[in-house]
Amino acid sequence: IKESILLRTMGASKKQILSINAIEYFFLGSLAALAGLILAYGGSWALAKFSFEASFIPPVGATLILLFGVILMVVITGVLSTRSVLNQPPLKILRNEGS
Repeated sequence: IKESILLRTMGASKKQILSINAIEYFFLGSLAALAGLILAYGGSWALAKFSFEASFIPPVGATLILLFGVILMVVITGVLSTRSVLNQPPLKILRNEGS
């Protein structure tokens, strides 16, 4: 929040701030989705191999849908939360943050 307020105070437009935040949330969502997929597939592989004694074949289609779905949800959530900050004067937000 403070980052967006600082950029706005320095003269950045709302479109620039939303773009910066969208890129930031895209990378955050990408890292979260990849970490989740690696952990989920690691656990699924171990369960299939050692518990069920079966081979593990990850579904590629579902993987891609989940990957892009998580990234999209993180970007949408981040941009929507940023919009509320951009619609208020910076001084008002800073006063509310301090108290």
